Amino acid sequence: MKKLIVLMMIVFMVCGCSKKDDTAVSEPVVDTVKDPLEVYYGIWKVDKLKVNDSFYSVEELEYMGDYSASDIYIVIKEGGSVYFAELRNDDSYGGSWEFNEDNNSVSIEGAEFMLDEDAYLYAEIDGDYMYLKRYSYSQSITDIPKLEDNTVSEEPVIEDNSNNNVRTGMSDEFMKAMDSYENFIDEYCTFMKKYYDNPNDLSILADYGKFMINLDRYERDFADWESSDMTDEEADYYYKVQLRCNAKLLETLSEMN
Repeated sequence: MKKLIVLMMIVFMVCGCSKKDDTAVSEPVVDTVKDPLEVYYGIWKVDKLKVNDSFYSVEELEYMGDYSASDIYIVIKEGGSVYFAELRNDDSYGGSWEFNEDNNSVSIEGAEFMLDEDAYLYAEIDGDYMYLKRYSYSQSITDIPKLEDNTVSEEPVIEDNSNNNVRTGMSDEFMKAMDSYENFIDEYCTFMKKYYDNPNDLSILADYGKFMINLDRYERDFADWESSDMTDEEADYYYKVQLRCNAKLLETLSEMN
């Protein structure tokens, strides 16, 4: 994680922002069928996201507490209609699509959707890439599954002990260390966003030294817990904190693009 933090600091201090990935995407794969648009018709479900050069499945995002891509379906219907269903938010709406003959893509709500070689439907959304997997060849909206039919990963809930406010299986010392580390990452990300918005503010540079001094201390303290004799509950929570902090750093890094 330290490498990720240092990388972000270097990018901000030297460049002010990171360059977007201009790697060309592959041409869509279109099967030899009577109607070339048939490859787009049907029900599609969001399966994964690509942030910078890393892929995150919906399950991984849910594990990190991000449900923004969960249970999202798109129905592409013959004739130019499209239907969106965000089951978790109980939201649905209709729209339209247009075919772009220049690159065999489908334009939906201003986003260009294409098929890759693995038959994923993908598009760039707010700087990241959303990948949808075919759920069904049916074009019927009624074939979208109901939320209760899906296996939904719930955000883990850790109960507190009402007598001493200690989470089951985890010591006060451990929880204090985890909270302190995650708070530092939050402060760091806020600082980087502030610097990105005000790169010419010299007063912000004064905080640079503070963060670099604290960086080594927090990273050492956090790493020491990994080699300590943690309980099963502490080990599980430790890696969840690590995943959450990585997600926050990646999100901040993506905003530099």
